[in-house]
Amino acid sequence: LNLSTGVATSEPVNNQLPKEGYRTIISTEELSALIHEIGDSSIIAIDTETTSTRARDAAIVGLSMSWKDGVAAYIPILSP
Repeated sequence: LNLSTGVATSEPVNNQLPKEGYRTIISTEELSALIHEIGDSSIIAIDTETTSTRARDAAIVGLSMSWKDGVAAYIPILSP
């Protein structure tokens, strides 16, 4: 199914996200830079990443956010 058209297709689906514009925040310096970068945005999408889709069983492992098309960041909170 082509999600943009709603039409079924037999073409293979490319599940690969572009790497440019997407990053993982792993240091306080990167977090500070991210806060500065998104500070003037009029809209920010934020999503929690969890260990389960069941609320009672889920632990938050990170936050993902996007503030413009093709640009996003992931902030891990709980990792091995």
